[in-house]
Amino acid sequence: MKPLIFIHGFLLSGWIFYRMEKYFVARGYQCLRFNYPTRTKSIKQSSELLHQWLIDNEITHADFICHSMGGLVCQSYFEKHYDSKDYSNVVCLGSPLQGSWVAQKLGRRKSGAKLLGVQTDSQLATGNGAWPDNSSLGVIAGSKNIGVGRLVGLPANQPGDGTILVNETRIAGTSDHIILPVTHSQMTFSNLVAEQAEHFMKHKRFNHHND
Repeated sequence: MKPLIFIHGFLLSGWIFYRMEKYFVARGYQCLRFNYPTRTKSIKQSSELLHQWLIDNEITHADFICHSMGGLVCQSYFEKHYDSKDYSNVVCLGSPLQGSWVAQKLGRRKSGAKLLGVQTDSQLATGNGAWPDNSSLGVIAGSKNIGVGRLVGLPANQPGDGTILVNETRIAGTSDHIILPVTHSQMTFSNLVAEQAEHFMKHKRFNHHND
Protein backbone atom coordinates (compact mmCIF):
# COMPACT_ATOMS: atom_id res chain seq x y z
CA MET A 1 0.00 0.00 0.00
CA LYS A 2 1.32 3.42 -0.95
CA PRO A 3 1.95 5.99 1.79
CA LEU A 4 -0.88 8.46 2.33
CA ILE A 5 0.25 12.08 2.57
CA PHE A 6 -1.89 14.78 4.19
CA ILE A 7 -1.42 18.40 3.05
CA HIS A 8 -3.07 21.16 5.09
CA GLY A 9 -4.50 24.47 3.98
CA PHE A 10 -3.95 28.18 4.62
CA LEU A 11 -2.97 29.26 8.17
CA LEU A 12 -3.11 25.65 9.38
CA SER A 13 -0.71 22.76 9.92
CA GLY A 14 -0.78 18.99 9.78
CA TRP A 15 -2.52 18.68 13.15
CA ILE A 16 -5.80 19.45 11.37
CA PHE A 17 -5.73 15.87 10.06
CA TYR A 18 -5.22 14.11 13.40
CA ARG A 19 -8.71 12.58 13.46
CA MET A 20 -8.69 11.58 9.79
CA GLU A 21 -5.22 10.13 10.23
CA LYS A 22 -6.53 7.86 13.00
CA TYR A 23 -9.26 6.66 10.65
CA PHE A 24 -6.78 5.65 7.95
CA VAL A 25 -4.13 4.22 10.31
CA ALA A 26 -6.80 1.93 11.77
CA ARG A 27 -7.35 0.62 8.24
CA GLY A 28 -3.69 -0.15 7.60
CA TYR A 29 -2.51 3.01 5.86
CA GLN A 30 0.92 4.50 6.46
CA CYS A 31 0.14 8.19 7.02
CA LEU A 32 2.44 11.20 6.96
CA ARG A 33 1.76 14.93 7.26
CA PHE A 34 3.49 17.53 5.13
CA ASN A 35 3.79 20.93 6.80
CA TYR A 36 4.69 24.15 5.00
CA PRO A 37 4.57 27.93 5.66
CA THR A 38 1.34 29.18 4.12
CA ARG A 39 1.90 32.95 4.30
CA THR A 40 5.60 33.32 3.47
CA LYS A 41 6.07 30.83 0.63
CA SER A 42 4.18 30.89 -2.65
CA ILE A 43 2.20 27.85 -3.76
CA LYS A 44 4.91 26.97 -6.27
CA GLN A 45 7.63 27.39 -3.64
CA SER A 46 5.65 25.16 -1.28
CA SER A 47 5.33 22.53 -4.02
CA GLU A 48 9.13 22.56 -4.30
CA LEU A 49 9.32 22.03 -0.54
CA LEU A 50 6.95 19.08 -0.96
CA HIS A 51 9.13 17.66 -3.72
CA GLN A 52 12.23 17.86 -1.52
CA TRP A 53 10.36 16.48 1.50
CA LEU A 54 9.30 13.43 -0.50
CA ILE A 55 12.90 12.89 -1.63
CA ASP A 56 14.18 13.25 1.94
CA ASN A 57 11.65 10.67 3.10
CA GLU A 58 12.50 8.35 0.17
CA ILE A 59 8.92 8.40 -1.09
CA THR A 60 8.73 7.77 -4.83
CA HIS A 61 4.98 7.38 -5.12
CA ALA A 62 2.10 8.10 -2.74
CA ASP A 63 -1.55 9.02 -2.46
CA PHE A 64 -2.61 12.42 -1.15
CA ILE A 65 -5.45 14.01 0.79
CA CYS A 66 -5.36 17.80 0.64
CA HIS A 67 -7.45 20.37 2.46
CA SER A 68 -8.19 23.76 0.91
CA MET A 69 -5.00 25.47 -0.39
CA GLY A 70 -3.14 22.20 0.08
CA GLY A 71 -4.82 21.00 -3.11
CA LEU A 72 -3.20 23.81 -5.08
CA VAL A 73 0.20 22.93 -3.62
CA CYS A 74 -0.31 19.31 -4.65
CA GLN A 75 -1.46 20.34 -8.13
CA SER A 76 1.66 22.45 -8.61
CA TYR A 77 3.83 19.51 -7.52
CA PHE A 78 2.19 17.12 -9.98
CA GLU A 79 2.51 19.61 -12.82
CA LYS A 80 6.29 19.79 -12.49
CA HIS A 81 7.68 16.75 -10.73
CA TYR A 82 5.55 13.63 -10.62
CA ASP A 83 6.61 11.04 -13.21
CA SER A 84 5.96 7.71 -11.48
CA LYS A 85 4.31 5.03 -13.61
CA ASP A 86 2.20 4.19 -10.57
CA TYR A 87 -0.54 6.83 -10.73
CA SER A 88 -1.39 8.57 -7.50
CA ASN A 89 -4.87 9.14 -6.15
CA VAL A 90 -5.48 12.67 -4.88
CA VAL A 91 -8.52 13.73 -2.88
CA CYS A 92 -9.03 17.47 -2.42
CA LEU A 93 -11.28 18.66 0.41
CA GLY A 94 -12.78 22.07 -0.28
CA SER A 95 -9.84 23.13 -2.42
CA PRO A 96 -10.41 26.33 -4.47
CA LEU A 97 -9.01 24.84 -7.66
CA GLN A 98 -10.76 27.53 -9.69
CA GLY A 99 -9.59 30.27 -7.31
CA SER A 100 -11.15 31.61 -4.13
CA TRP A 101 -13.68 34.46 -4.05
CA VAL A 102 -12.78 35.04 -0.41
CA ALA A 103 -9.06 35.34 -1.23
CA GLN A 104 -9.85 37.80 -4.01
CA LYS A 105 -12.00 39.88 -1.66
CA LEU A 106 -9.40 39.88 1.12
CA GLY A 107 -6.62 40.77 -1.32
CA ARG A 108 -8.37 44.04 -2.15
CA ARG A 109 -8.24 45.15 1.48
CA LYS A 110 -5.08 46.33 3.19
CA SER A 111 -5.73 44.23 6.26
CA GLY A 112 -6.71 41.25 4.12
CA ALA A 113 -3.59 41.49 1.98
CA LYS A 114 -1.50 41.57 5.15
CA LEU A 115 -3.23 38.40 6.35
CA LEU A 116 -2.75 36.61 3.03
CA GLY A 117 0.93 37.50 2.77
CA VAL A 118 2.46 36.13 -0.43
CA GLN A 119 -0.87 34.49 -1.32
CA THR A 120 -2.33 37.87 -2.31
CA ASP A 121 -3.16 37.62 -6.04
CA SER A 122 -1.69 34.08 -6.11
CA GLN A 123 -3.24 30.85 -7.41
CA LEU A 124 -5.24 30.83 -4.17
CA ALA A 125 -7.24 33.68 -5.68
CA THR A 126 -7.00 32.83 -9.38
CA GLY A 127 -6.73 29.03 -9.62
CA ASN A 128 -4.12 27.13 -11.61
CA GLY A 129 -5.78 25.61 -14.68
CA ALA A 130 -6.69 22.00 -15.40
CA TRP A 131 -5.49 19.14 -13.20
CA PRO A 132 -2.51 17.26 -14.73
CA ASP A 133 -3.19 13.84 -16.22
CA ASN A 134 -0.57 11.96 -14.19
CA SER A 135 -2.90 11.37 -11.24
CA SER A 136 -6.54 10.61 -10.45
CA LEU A 137 -8.30 13.52 -8.77
CA GLY A 138 -11.38 13.28 -6.58
CA VAL A 139 -12.89 16.45 -5.13
CA ILE A 140 -15.14 16.73 -2.08
CA ALA A 141 -17.05 20.00 -1.71
CA GLY A 142 -19.13 21.09 1.28
CA SER A 143 -22.69 22.37 1.26
CA LYS A 144 -23.08 23.80 4.78
CA ASN A 145 -22.64 27.48 4.00
CA ILE A 146 -21.42 28.54 7.45
CA GLY A 147 -17.91 29.90 7.98
CA VAL A 148 -15.45 32.78 7.93
CA GLY A 149 -16.16 33.51 4.29
CA ARG A 150 -19.58 34.80 5.23
CA LEU A 151 -17.88 37.50 7.32
CA VAL A 152 -16.39 39.04 4.16
CA GLY A 153 -19.53 38.70 2.09
CA LEU A 154 -19.35 35.22 0.56
CA PRO A 155 -22.57 34.95 -1.49
CA ALA A 156 -25.23 33.18 0.55
CA ASN A 157 -27.26 32.33 -2.55
CA GLN A 158 -24.53 30.12 -4.01
CA PRO A 159 -23.80 26.64 -2.62
CA GLY A 160 -20.61 26.39 -0.63
CA ASP A 161 -18.99 25.35 2.65
CA GLY A 162 -18.85 28.81 4.26
CA THR A 163 -15.39 29.54 2.87
CA ILE A 164 -15.20 28.01 -0.61
CA LEU A 165 -18.02 27.93 -3.16
CA VAL A 166 -18.87 24.58 -4.73
CA ASN A 167 -18.15 25.94 -8.22
CA GLU A 168 -14.66 26.94 -7.08
CA THR A 169 -13.85 23.27 -6.43
CA ARG A 170 -14.71 22.13 -9.97
CA ILE A 171 -11.83 21.81 -12.42
CA ALA A 172 -11.10 20.12 -15.74
CA GLY A 173 -9.28 16.81 -15.29
CA THR A 174 -11.28 15.74 -12.23
CA SER A 175 -12.10 12.03 -12.10
CA ASP A 176 -15.03 12.45 -9.72
CA HIS A 177 -16.72 15.16 -7.62
CA ILE A 178 -19.12 14.90 -4.70
CA ILE A 179 -20.89 17.39 -2.43
CA LEU A 180 -21.29 16.49 1.26
CA PRO A 181 -23.19 18.26 4.08
CA VAL A 182 -20.15 19.72 5.88
CA THR A 183 -18.53 23.11 6.39
CA HIS A 184 -15.00 23.94 5.31
CA SER A 185 -13.59 23.47 8.81
CA GLN A 186 -15.49 20.21 9.41
CA MET A 187 -14.00 18.38 6.46
CA THR A 188 -10.91 16.94 8.12
CA PHE A 189 -12.91 15.83 11.17
CA SER A 190 -15.85 14.20 9.38
CA ASN A 191 -16.16 10.41 9.23
CA LEU A 192 -18.37 10.78 6.16
CA VAL A 193 -15.61 12.70 4.37
CA ALA A 194 -13.00 10.12 5.45
CA GLU A 195 -15.19 7.27 4.20
CA GLN A 196 -15.68 8.92 0.82
CA ALA A 197 -11.96 9.68 0.56
CA GLU A 198 -11.12 6.04 1.27
CA HIS A 199 -13.68 4.90 -1.30
CA PHE A 200 -11.98 7.07 -3.91
CA MET A 201 -8.55 5.70 -2.96
CA LYS A 202 -9.81 2.18 -3.62
CA HIS A 203 -12.08 2.73 -6.62
CA LYS A 204 -11.07 6.07 -8.19
CA ARG A 205 -14.63 7.24 -7.68
CA PHE A 206 -16.86 8.25 -4.79
CA ASN A 207 -19.85 6.36 -3.43
CA HIS A 208 -22.81 8.26 -4.91
CA HIS A 209 -25.46 5.76 -3.79
CA ASN A 210 -26.71 8.14 -1.10
CA ASP A 211 -26.69 11.29 -3.27
